[in-house]
Amino acid sequence: MRRWLARLGVVTLVAVGLPIPARAQVQSELFVSGLTKPVAFAQDPSNPSVQIVAQQDGHIRAILDGVLQTDDYLDLSDQTQANGELGLLGVAFSPDYATSARVFVYFIDQNGNSVVARFVRAGDDPLHASAGSRFDLVWPDGNPFIYQPSPNHKGGNLSFGPDGYLYLGLGDGGPNNDPDNRGQDPASLLGKILRLDVSVGDDDAFGYSVPWNNPFVGLDGVMPEIWALGLRNPWRWSFDDPAFGGTGAMLIGDVGQDNWEELDYQPPDAGGRNYGWRVKEAFEDFLPDSPIGPGPIVDPIFQYSHAFTGYAVIGGYVYRGHALDASFNGRYFFADFVEGHVYSARLANNGSENASLDDIQDHTGDLGTGARGIASFGTDASGELYLSPSRPARSSASSPACSRTGRRTCRWRSIHRAKAISRCRSSSPDGPSIWAPRTRAVWTRCTCGPCRRTAAPRCSSASRQANRARISQRSTGPGSARPASRSASLVCRPVSTCWSSTRTAPSPAHSSKPPHGKLQSCSPWVRRS
Repeated sequence: MRRWLARLGVVTLVAVGLPIPARAQVQSELFVSGLTKPVAFAQDPSNPSVQIVAQQDGHIRAILDGVLQTDDYLDLSDQTQANGELGLLGVAFSPDYATSARVFVYFIDQNGNSVVARFVRAGDDPLHASAGSRFDLVWPDGNPFIYQPSPNHKGGNLSFGPDGYLYLGLGDGGPNNDPDNRGQDPASLLGKILRLDVSVGDDDAFGYSVPWNNPFVGLDGVMPEIWALGLRNPWRWSFDDPAFGGTGAMLIGDVGQDNWEELDYQPPDAGGRNYGWRVKEAFEDFLPDSPIGPGPIVDPIFQYSHAFTGYAVIGGYVYRGHALDASFNGRYFFADFVEGHVYSARLANNGSENASLDDIQDHTGDLGTGARGIASFGTDASGELYLSPSRPARSSASSPACSRTGRRTCRWRSIHRAKAISRCRSSSPDGPSIWAPRTRAVWTRCTCGPCRRTAAPRCSSASRQANRARISQRSTGPGSARPASRSASLVCRPVSTCWSSTRTAPSPAHSSKPPHGKLQSCSPWVRRS
């Protein structure tokens, strides 16, 4: 998922849902701590006191009666790449786990390709799976992996639906703009949600069959595994669980690119929807002349702008538990990773062909976790809600700014902005040049990560006066023994966003669109004027 998996750190799992008298409110309590890079939470369907947590680094941890176990449930750390948007991304118990003992795992292998592997429980031990039982599902091209062309947009969610079938969300495979239009390509599994019947026998050569009522079964040129298409990076999605009074509908958080994040709706038992990427980004045209895949394009039920709200949507769950006030029943919880906000919204027209979200409420302050970068949600055997903050809370003793000798890494999103500024050059001949014309500049808003040393080029500020104001330390980073120099003297300002110019001028063919986001370093901070 764009911008954030690499930033996951040692965090906690938080249980949401303490009963609050007097007014409808949400609070949280610590459930378990000591996890590293948690990305998925799954409830053992055979034992309400057992849950497992998938960590991006390849370790799956077991929790028994609220206590994190020392031993791994399963260790795949030597089988996966765990950096950027790669790693162990999803895990799901089979609904008949009590008898079949099967658990399914989605990860990116050492070659950067997507693998869905089946394991079984280690005998009657609920806290361990057998590593030797691994079987990798085999896909239509005969390979036990799905080829990935780039190191981003992998999706990551793996879940069984109310119908007992296994659903897998796959991103478009990257890079930006989906250059091969995989989201709309009916012959590609990327940019899709797949629906599989994995109840086959252990001797089945593929490990799954295609359900007879998948929407594109029998259509020439269309992969029959496809359940929905037109998705950029459906990192987290869920079903409104009928076991707790839900409708069975699917709600999908699809991470956007330049301007918009979106939430999509799939009616119960109704596949075949095309959510539009790359023809559209949420409601807006993106590359409207691109070929369109099967089915008419269906708009999202909700979108929000990068300019005001956040940058990476984390799909959550429709709440059907009992710990919260009854007014929360049927509300959909979701989050934004970059801004760290947690929201709920009323899901209107539940179970109908079309739905909408309204009455959006921001619960970030109520939760009291100070959580930043919500990576995922989960539910337990009672339908209560859990979330995993992926970055430590900000404390009153620590400013969000870098330390005096530190630097921040910025994730860039491009926005056109007319501004007369001075030229900025890279201080490193090997580093990327920073381009800023005097008449029209392409400006980018960056959201900044933790302080760390970086070898990124250091540029002059937009003006000498602003530069002098930002110089407070002549060091390249914490603990550095290198001599001070002017090029190393720029430090971060205590702000959560910054503005700086990007190297790439807009071409005439794309003068109405920004260049697409890059991962670079912002130094120094240039505030928006």
